[in-house]
Amino acid sequence: WQRLCSSLTGGCDVVVFFDFMALPQAGMGPDGSLLQRSEEEAAVLRQCLPHMGILYSMFPVLVCDEVTGDVRSYNSSGWCHCEFTIASLGKQLHQYSSDCEPVRQRSQCAHLQEGGGLQAVADAFYAALALKTFVHESDRE
Repeated sequence: WQRLCSSLTGGCDVVVFFDFMALPQAGMGPDGSLLQRSEEEAAVLRQCLPHMGILYSMFPVLVCDEVTGDVRSYNSSGWCHCEFTIASLGKQLHQYSSDCEPVRQRSQCAHLQEGGGLQAVADAFYAALALKTFVHESDRE
């Protein structure tokens, strides 16, 4: 919350985009069952996803990693891992997210800095992704 407040008083325009709230998500029924996206929602999601990397790699990213106890952690989410990696490679985490736990714990670009090259980054990304969870396992692909 403090990172968001300080960013709003920085003297420049800020665009706020909450991907989870802005993109159609699968829902949950009263009994805990998974409610699939409608065909229209799925079409919107398929149209937006190829462009998401632009947002994370070209604009400063504020990581909101605080979740309630009944939700899987930010670090365990496959989607969050992908978004975090894109923002890290685009060097978009330093302005608003340098003090958040995931940034302090890991640096996806460390392999490039160590001279390992792009293959080392890709290998590290896929190794970490294998340990992450997705609501829809097909999203892993």
